[in-house]
Amino acid sequence: MEKISVICPVYNSEDFIGDLIRSLQRQTYSNFECIFVDDCSNDKSCELLMNIKESRFNVYQNEVNLGAQKSRKKGYLKATGEFVTFIDSDDHLDPHFLEKMIFKIKNDHSDVVMCNYKVIDTHNKVIRENKAVTPVNHSCFPVNPEQEPQVILSKPAFWNKLYRNAFLIKYIDFPDVKLAQDLAVIPYVLSKANKISYVDDSLYCYRIKQDSISNTYDEQLLEINKSLEQLTHRLESHYQDELEFMTIGHSFFQMSKTIFIKEKAKRIEIYQQLRDYIEETYPNYKKNKHFKKRLDYKVFTFILRQTFLIKSTLLNYIIKFIVKNRLINKLIRKSDK
Repeated sequence: MEKISVICPVYNSEDFIGDLIRSLQRQTYSNFECIFVDDCSNDKSCELLMNIKESRFNVYQNEVNLGAQKSRKKGYLKATGEFVTFIDSDDHLDPHFLEKMIFKIKNDHSDVVMCNYKVIDTHNKVIRENKAVTPVNHSCFPVNPEQEPQVILSKPAFWNKLYRNAFLIKYIDFPDVKLAQDLAVIPYVLSKANKISYVDDSLYCYRIKQDSISNTYDEQLLEINKSLEQLTHRLESHYQDELEFMTIGHSFFQMSKTIFIKEKAKRIEIYQQLRDYIEETYPNYKKNKHFKKRLDYKVFTFILRQTFLIKSTLLNYIIKFIVKNRLINKLIRKSDK
Protein backbone atom coordinates (compact mmCIF):
# COMPACT_ATOMS: atom_id res chain seq x y z
CA MET A 1 0.00 0.00 0.00
CA GLU A 2 1.69 3.20 -1.23
CA LYS A 3 1.99 6.20 1.05
CA ILE A 4 0.26 9.52 0.37
CA SER A 5 1.73 12.78 1.69
CA VAL A 6 -0.87 15.42 2.57
CA ILE A 7 0.66 18.93 2.64
CA CYS A 8 -1.10 21.70 4.55
CA PRO A 9 0.15 25.25 5.24
CA VAL A 10 -1.61 26.70 8.28
CA TYR A 11 -2.24 30.27 9.37
CA ASN A 12 -4.87 31.39 11.90
CA SER A 13 -7.34 28.59 11.18
CA GLU A 14 -8.43 27.67 14.71
CA ASP A 15 -12.13 27.93 13.77
CA PHE A 16 -11.85 25.31 11.03
CA ILE A 17 -8.73 23.22 11.67
CA GLY A 18 -10.77 20.81 13.80
CA ASP A 19 -12.98 19.94 10.81
CA LEU A 20 -9.87 19.28 8.73
CA ILE A 21 -8.23 17.07 11.37
CA ARG A 22 -11.39 15.01 11.81
CA SER A 23 -11.77 14.58 8.05
CA LEU A 24 -8.22 13.23 7.87
CA GLN A 25 -8.73 10.88 10.80
CA ARG A 26 -11.83 9.49 9.10
CA GLN A 27 -10.10 8.66 5.82
CA THR A 28 -10.84 5.15 4.59
CA TYR A 29 -7.31 4.96 3.16
CA SER A 30 -4.93 4.63 6.09
CA ASN A 31 -1.38 4.82 4.71
CA PHE A 32 -0.78 8.55 4.67
CA GLU A 33 1.24 11.19 6.44
CA CYS A 34 0.02 14.72 7.01
CA ILE A 35 2.56 17.52 7.06
CA PHE A 36 1.30 20.71 8.67
CA VAL A 37 3.44 23.84 8.41
CA ASP A 38 2.27 26.51 10.84
CA ASP A 39 3.18 29.97 9.54
CA CYS A 40 3.41 31.82 12.87
CA SER A 41 -0.30 31.68 13.64
CA ASN A 42 -1.34 34.02 16.46
CA ASP A 43 -4.40 32.00 17.40
CA LYS A 44 -4.70 28.42 18.72
CA SER A 45 -4.13 26.67 15.38
CA CYS A 46 -0.70 25.31 16.28
CA GLU A 47 -1.84 24.29 19.77
CA LEU A 48 -4.69 22.26 18.29
CA LEU A 49 -2.30 20.54 15.89
CA MET A 50 0.19 19.75 18.64
CA ASN A 51 -2.56 17.99 20.58
CA ILE A 52 -2.85 15.30 17.89
CA LYS A 53 -1.28 12.11 19.27
CA GLU A 54 -0.83 10.19 16.02
CA SER A 55 2.57 9.59 14.44
CA ARG A 56 1.30 10.15 10.91
CA PHE A 57 0.52 13.80 11.77
CA ASN A 58 3.65 15.97 11.68
CA VAL A 59 3.70 19.64 12.66
CA TYR A 60 6.44 22.10 11.71
CA GLN A 61 6.59 25.72 12.84
CA ASN A 62 8.09 28.57 10.86
CA GLU A 63 10.32 30.89 12.87
CA VAL A 64 9.10 33.86 10.84
CA ASN A 65 5.99 34.36 8.73
CA LEU A 66 6.76 33.07 5.22
CA GLY A 67 3.35 33.07 3.56
CA ALA A 68 1.30 30.16 2.25
CA GLN A 69 3.41 29.47 -0.81
CA LYS A 70 6.76 29.12 0.97
CA SER A 71 5.09 27.12 3.74
CA ARG A 72 3.60 24.81 1.12
CA LYS A 73 7.04 24.36 -0.42
CA LYS A 74 8.58 23.61 2.98
CA GLY A 75 5.97 20.93 3.58
CA TYR A 76 6.47 19.40 0.15
CA LEU A 77 10.23 19.11 0.66
CA LYS A 78 9.53 16.98 3.75
CA ALA A 79 7.13 14.64 1.93
CA THR A 80 8.07 10.95 1.82
CA GLY A 81 5.03 9.55 0.01
CA GLU A 82 4.85 8.09 -3.48
CA PHE A 83 1.79 10.29 -4.01
CA VAL A 84 1.15 13.87 -2.88
CA THR A 85 -1.90 16.03 -2.31
CA PHE A 86 -2.30 19.57 -0.97
CA ILE A 87 -5.04 20.97 1.23
CA ASP A 88 -5.82 24.41 2.66
CA SER A 89 -6.26 24.61 6.42
CA ASP A 90 -9.77 26.12 6.19
CA ASP A 91 -11.03 23.21 4.08
CA HIS A 92 -11.69 19.52 4.65
CA LEU A 93 -11.98 16.21 2.80
CA ASP A 94 -14.66 13.65 2.13
CA PRO A 95 -13.79 10.44 4.07
CA HIS A 96 -13.19 8.62 0.75
CA PHE A 97 -10.97 11.29 -0.84
CA LEU A 98 -7.65 9.48 -0.51
CA GLU A 99 -9.04 6.02 -1.28
CA LYS A 100 -10.91 7.01 -4.44
CA MET A 101 -8.15 9.26 -5.75
CA ILE A 102 -5.30 6.78 -5.33
CA PHE A 103 -7.39 3.96 -6.80
CA LYS A 104 -8.06 6.04 -9.92
CA ILE A 105 -4.52 7.31 -10.46
CA LYS A 106 -3.09 3.80 -10.06
CA ASN A 107 -5.75 2.09 -12.15
CA ASP A 108 -5.28 4.56 -15.04
CA HIS A 109 -1.48 4.76 -14.64
CA SER A 110 -1.86 8.56 -14.60
CA ASP A 111 0.36 11.33 -13.29
CA VAL A 112 -2.49 13.42 -11.88
CA VAL A 113 -6.09 12.79 -10.86
CA MET A 114 -8.69 15.49 -10.16
CA CYS A 115 -12.07 15.46 -8.44
CA ASN A 116 -15.06 17.77 -8.13
CA TYR A 117 -15.48 19.94 -5.06
CA LYS A 118 -18.13 21.42 -2.82
CA VAL A 119 -18.09 25.13 -2.00
CA ILE A 120 -19.08 25.57 1.65
CA ASP A 121 -19.61 28.53 3.96
CA THR A 122 -18.25 29.11 7.46
CA HIS A 123 -21.05 26.93 8.89
CA ASN A 124 -20.27 23.99 6.55
CA LYS A 125 -23.40 24.65 4.52
CA VAL A 126 -22.94 23.57 0.89
CA ILE A 127 -23.35 26.59 -1.39
CA ARG A 128 -22.82 24.68 -4.63
CA GLU A 129 -20.93 21.78 -6.17
CA ASN A 130 -18.41 22.50 -8.92
CA LYS A 131 -17.03 20.27 -11.63
CA ALA A 132 -13.25 20.22 -11.79
CA VAL A 133 -13.00 19.67 -15.53
CA THR A 134 -15.87 21.46 -17.30
CA PRO A 135 -13.90 22.09 -20.54
CA VAL A 136 -13.52 18.37 -21.29
CA ASN A 137 -16.07 15.66 -21.97
CA HIS A 138 -15.94 13.44 -18.90
CA SER A 139 -16.08 10.28 -21.00
CA CYS A 140 -12.70 11.16 -22.54
CA PHE A 141 -10.70 10.52 -19.36
CA PRO A 142 -7.96 9.63 -18.80
CA VAL A 143 -6.60 12.21 -21.26
CA ASN A 144 -3.26 13.32 -22.60
CA PRO A 145 -3.05 17.13 -22.45
CA GLU A 146 -1.34 17.39 -25.83
CA GLN A 147 -4.33 15.67 -27.40
CA GLU A 148 -6.89 17.46 -25.21
CA PRO A 149 -5.20 20.82 -24.44
CA GLN A 150 -8.35 22.28 -22.90
CA VAL A 151 -7.82 20.00 -19.90
CA ILE A 152 -5.35 22.57 -18.52
CA LEU A 153 -8.35 24.90 -18.11
CA SER A 154 -9.51 22.68 -15.25
CA LYS A 155 -9.66 24.24 -11.79
CA PRO A 156 -6.15 25.73 -11.32
CA ALA A 157 -5.76 24.76 -7.67
CA PHE A 158 -3.15 22.78 -5.75
CA TRP A 159 -6.02 21.09 -3.90
CA ASN A 160 -8.69 18.69 -5.33
CA LYS A 161 -5.85 16.73 -6.96
CA LEU A 162 -3.55 13.81 -6.23
CA TYR A 163 -0.14 13.76 -7.90
CA ARG A 164 2.34 10.98 -8.56
CA ASN A 165 5.40 12.37 -6.77
CA ALA A 166 7.94 10.97 -9.25
CA PHE A 167 6.19 13.14 -11.86
CA LEU A 168 5.46 16.17 -9.68
CA ILE A 169 9.03 16.66 -8.47
CA LYS A 170 10.15 17.34 -12.06
CA TYR A 171 7.74 20.20 -12.68
CA ILE A 172 6.44 21.66 -9.41
CA ASP A 173 7.44 25.18 -8.47
CA PHE A 174 6.35 27.60 -5.77
CA PRO A 175 6.74 31.14 -7.19
CA ASP A 176 6.59 33.98 -4.70
CA VAL A 177 3.40 35.73 -5.82
CA LYS A 178 0.72 37.09 -3.48
CA LEU A 179 -2.38 36.27 -5.53
CA ALA A 180 -3.39 33.30 -7.68
CA GLN A 181 -0.40 31.25 -6.55
CA ASP A 182 -2.01 28.10 -7.96
CA LEU A 183 -2.59 29.73 -11.35
CA ALA A 184 1.13 30.38 -11.81
CA VAL A 185 1.88 26.65 -11.41
CA ILE A 186 -0.95 24.16 -11.88
CA PRO A 187 -1.81 24.62 -15.60
CA TYR A 188 1.88 24.11 -16.40
CA VAL A 189 2.06 20.98 -14.23
CA LEU A 190 -1.06 19.59 -15.95
CA SER A 191 0.44 20.33 -19.38
CA LYS A 192 3.41 18.08 -18.57
CA ALA A 193 1.38 15.05 -17.47
CA ASN A 194 1.39 11.95 -19.61
CA LYS A 195 -2.16 11.17 -18.51
CA ILE A 196 -4.70 12.98 -16.35
CA SER A 197 -7.55 11.14 -14.66
CA TYR A 198 -10.83 12.35 -13.22
CA VAL A 199 -13.11 11.24 -10.39
CA ASP A 200 -16.63 12.52 -11.02
CA ASP A 201 -17.40 12.94 -7.34
CA SER A 202 -17.23 15.92 -4.96
CA LEU A 203 -14.53 14.77 -2.56
CA TYR A 204 -13.05 18.13 -1.52
CA CYS A 205 -14.80 20.83 0.53
CA TYR A 206 -13.56 24.33 -0.26
CA ARG A 207 -14.55 27.01 2.23
CA ILE A 208 -15.44 30.56 1.26
CA LYS A 209 -14.97 33.23 3.92
CA GLN A 210 -16.47 36.69 3.61
CA ASP A 211 -13.30 38.72 3.89
CA SER A 212 -13.46 42.42 3.14
CA ILE A 213 -11.13 43.95 0.59
CA SER A 214 -8.66 46.12 2.48
CA ASN A 215 -6.43 48.86 1.13
CA THR A 216 -3.56 46.38 1.09
CA TYR A 217 -5.64 43.99 -0.99
CA ASP A 218 -6.38 46.74 -3.53
CA GLU A 219 -2.82 46.49 -4.78
CA GLN A 220 -2.88 42.69 -4.64
CA LEU A 221 -5.51 42.61 -7.38
CA LEU A 222 -2.69 43.49 -9.78
CA GLU A 223 -0.73 40.44 -8.65
CA ILE A 224 -2.84 38.40 -11.08
CA ASN A 225 -0.65 39.86 -13.84
CA LYS A 226 2.49 38.47 -12.21
CA SER A 227 0.98 35.00 -11.89
CA LEU A 228 -0.12 35.03 -15.51
CA GLU A 229 3.30 36.23 -16.65
CA GLN A 230 4.94 33.38 -14.71
CA LEU A 231 2.65 30.95 -16.51
CA THR A 232 3.21 32.59 -19.91
CA HIS A 233 6.96 32.02 -19.71
CA ARG A 234 6.49 28.31 -19.03
CA LEU A 235 3.59 27.10 -21.17
CA GLU A 236 4.48 25.89 -24.64
CA SER A 237 2.99 27.47 -27.78
CA HIS A 238 0.68 24.45 -28.13
CA TYR A 239 -1.40 25.93 -25.30
CA GLN A 240 -1.70 29.55 -26.44
CA ASP A 241 -5.48 29.44 -26.86
CA GLU A 242 -5.82 28.09 -23.34
CA LEU A 243 -3.38 30.65 -21.94
CA GLU A 244 -5.29 33.48 -23.59
CA PHE A 245 -8.59 32.20 -22.20
CA MET A 246 -7.14 31.91 -18.69
CA THR A 247 -5.82 35.46 -18.94
CA ILE A 248 -9.24 36.73 -19.98
CA GLY A 249 -11.12 34.88 -17.27
CA HIS A 250 -8.85 35.56 -14.32
CA SER A 251 -8.17 39.19 -15.23
CA PHE A 252 -11.86 40.00 -15.61
CA PHE A 253 -12.55 38.18 -12.34
CA GLN A 254 -10.10 40.50 -10.56
CA MET A 255 -11.70 43.46 -12.33
CA SER A 256 -15.05 42.45 -10.83
CA LYS A 257 -13.53 42.72 -7.34
CA THR A 258 -12.70 46.39 -7.87
CA ILE A 259 -16.35 47.27 -7.24
CA PHE A 260 -15.70 46.60 -3.54
CA ILE A 261 -12.90 49.17 -3.32
CA LYS A 262 -14.49 52.12 -1.54
CA GLU A 263 -12.04 54.81 -2.65
CA LYS A 264 -13.26 55.86 -6.10
CA ALA A 265 -9.90 57.02 -7.49
CA LYS A 266 -8.18 53.81 -6.39
CA ARG A 267 -11.04 51.69 -7.75
CA ILE A 268 -10.78 53.29 -11.20
CA GLU A 269 -6.97 53.10 -11.22
CA ILE A 270 -6.83 49.37 -10.44
CA TYR A 271 -9.68 48.63 -12.85
CA GLN A 272 -7.97 50.51 -15.69
CA GLN A 273 -4.64 48.76 -15.16
CA LEU A 274 -6.30 45.34 -15.30
CA ARG A 275 -8.29 46.29 -18.39
CA ASP A 276 -5.19 47.66 -20.12
CA TYR A 277 -3.32 44.45 -19.36
CA ILE A 278 -5.96 42.36 -21.13
CA GLU A 279 -6.29 44.63 -24.15
CA GLU A 280 -2.54 45.05 -24.61
CA THR A 281 -1.70 41.38 -24.12
CA TYR A 282 -4.61 39.85 -26.05
CA PRO A 283 -6.35 42.56 -28.13
CA ASN A 284 -8.30 39.94 -30.12
CA TYR A 285 -9.49 37.91 -27.15
CA LYS A 286 -13.10 37.92 -28.39
CA LYS A 287 -12.02 35.59 -31.19
CA ASN A 288 -10.63 33.03 -28.75
CA LYS A 289 -12.19 29.61 -29.49
CA HIS A 290 -12.99 28.95 -25.82
CA PHE A 291 -14.35 32.44 -25.20
CA LYS A 292 -16.74 32.22 -28.15
CA LYS A 293 -18.41 29.16 -26.59
CA ARG A 294 -19.12 30.84 -23.24
CA LEU A 295 -22.18 33.05 -22.98
CA ASP A 296 -21.44 33.77 -19.33
CA TYR A 297 -18.01 35.16 -20.21
CA LYS A 298 -19.47 37.29 -22.98
CA VAL A 299 -22.09 38.78 -20.66
CA PHE A 300 -19.74 39.54 -17.77
CA THR A 301 -16.88 40.86 -19.91
CA PHE A 302 -19.28 43.18 -21.72
CA ILE A 303 -20.54 44.56 -18.42
CA LEU A 304 -17.08 44.88 -16.89
CA ARG A 305 -15.77 46.80 -19.90
CA GLN A 306 -18.26 49.61 -19.24
CA THR A 307 -16.03 52.05 -17.40
CA PHE A 308 -18.89 54.29 -16.30
CA LEU A 309 -20.27 51.44 -14.19
CA ILE A 310 -17.03 51.12 -12.25
CA LYS A 311 -17.20 54.82 -11.41
CA SER A 312 -20.49 54.19 -9.61
CA THR A 313 -21.85 51.43 -7.39
CA LEU A 314 -24.30 50.36 -10.08
CA LEU A 315 -22.19 47.41 -11.23
CA ASN A 316 -22.58 45.68 -7.88
CA TYR A 317 -26.36 45.64 -8.30
CA ILE A 318 -26.14 44.47 -11.92
CA ILE A 319 -23.96 41.49 -11.00
CA LYS A 320 -26.28 40.55 -8.12
CA PHE A 321 -29.25 40.73 -10.51
CA ILE A 322 -27.56 38.43 -13.03
CA VAL A 323 -26.56 35.93 -10.36
CA LYS A 324 -30.12 35.76 -8.98
CA ASN A 325 -32.01 35.87 -12.30
CA ARG A 326 -33.19 32.34 -13.11
CA LEU A 327 -33.61 32.88 -16.86
CA ILE A 328 -30.12 34.33 -17.30
CA ASN A 329 -28.63 31.57 -15.17
CA LYS A 330 -30.44 28.96 -17.27
CA LEU A 331 -28.92 30.41 -20.43
CA ILE A 332 -25.48 30.49 -18.82
CA ARG A 333 -25.75 26.87 -17.72
CA LYS A 334 -26.75 25.83 -21.24
CA SER A 335 -23.70 27.61 -22.63
CA ASP A 336 -21.47 25.50 -20.37
CA LYS A 337 -22.72 22.14 -21.65
